[in-house]
Amino acid sequence: MNTKIEANQRRSAHYHPSIWETERIESLSTPYSYELNAVRLEELKQTTRCSLRTTKDTSILLNLINSIQRLGVSYHLENDIKHAISRAFYNRPDDLDRQITSATTNTDLYMTALRFRVLRQHGFSASSGCQEWKLATSLISQMDETKNMSLLEFARLDYNLLQSLYQQELKGLARWWKDLGFKDKLSFARDRLMEN
Repeated sequence: MNTKIEANQRRSAHYHPSIWETERIESLSTPYSYELNAVRLEELKQTTRCSLRTTKDTSILLNLINSIQRLGVSYHLENDIKHAISRAFYNRPDDLDRQITSATTNTDLYMTALRFRVLRQHGFSASSGCQEWKLATSLISQMDETKNMSLLEFARLDYNLLQSLYQQELKGLARWWKDLGFKDKLSFARDRLMEN
């Protein structure tokens, strides 16, 4: 009997009101939308694809692939990156081992590490026969001095369009949360859409 009374008298937590009011969420706006920017996004994507296809120098190609990955737009170009790596490094079956061996003597440590990481990251086998590979992989940094402005614009536009999409989704969720009336119907639940 005593436990029944205790169960009915549960403590109520008094939470601070949420800073994310529905009106605040619905007031979020952005000048970016897929309807207005889809053509430009596709143009920049095609420009980057063309760069991947036409780049002959493997060090420039590796820097381009590295930049694409670090800017977060590689999901648009996964197949193109795989084809570019295959074309650059797998023209002949034994060519890769020869290139990797000569990479340690003909190029700097940065390019050696970059070549090793990019190949391994995309599922290509690259032997780690040289002892310098372990040191080289830790030295990869954003030392790229060349800037590809169309790639930067592509990444910026992609980021802003994704943020716009997330804002629209958040607005829809806020309306759904308010329309269902969780705050009034479920007194035991917190009125915190963003934290749930």
